[in-house]
Amino acid sequence: MRKPRVIIFSDGAETKKALKRFFDVRGYERTVVAHSEFCPYYASPDTGGRVCCDIVVIVEKGQRKNADEILISQSYHECRLKPSNVAIISGVPGEGRRDVVKATGAAVFRNPLDIGEFEAWVKSCRPQMDLSIPLAIGRKAPRRTCPADMKIHYRVLKRGAVLEARALNESTCGICIKTLHALKPRQVIHLWSEEPPLSEVAEVRWIQKAEDGTHLIGLTFCVA
Repeated sequence: MRKPRVIIFSDGAETKKALKRFFDVRGYERTVVAHSEFCPYYASPDTGGRVCCDIVVIVEKGQRKNADEILISQSYHECRLKPSNVAIISGVPGEGRRDVVKATGAAVFRNPLDIGEFEAWVKSCRPQMDLSIPLAIGRKAPRRTCPADMKIHYRVLKRGAVLEARALNESTCGICIKTLHALKPRQVIHLWSEEPPLSEVAEVRWIQKAEDGTHLIGLTFCVA
């Protein structure tokens, strides 16, 4: 039986400290993410459909992105956590923002946080946690969004045909691309772009076919 895991998206020092203490004393494994659009755990097909955590808490103050934008990004990257196990801690949003936040399906709390109310919500999440199922593994390095117009050229080694893809996100150890052409796990490719400069040899880690017929491909850079 594993510990329950919480991911906290927060940059505010006071709230972050309070949340760390709250979950530490209750026996949670916790990960704090600052200024991030991406979950620090793999949600790719090679994790067997496992969720990354049991609870997500997003503190809006100080974040570069609003909570709903983070959730949309997570959904695009196939996050499997139920919205009912997500909490958004915010100030006093305007009427339009309040409707947008509620539409995510997440629980919404005002900052400063009412600990009693927050604890009741955390307890309500416990029946939905299956602590006998392993969670997704952690990423080796943080991911960042690639420029929207970043095109990648690539070819499978020893085959010669040059193909084109769009870069979605990257880290120091890998990249995710979107392409019309299917690849196979463990294939090795050479990929490059002129702006921003990139030239790497990478191995296909996972592949997922999108609804529009394109392929999302996760690649790990090969170490020379």
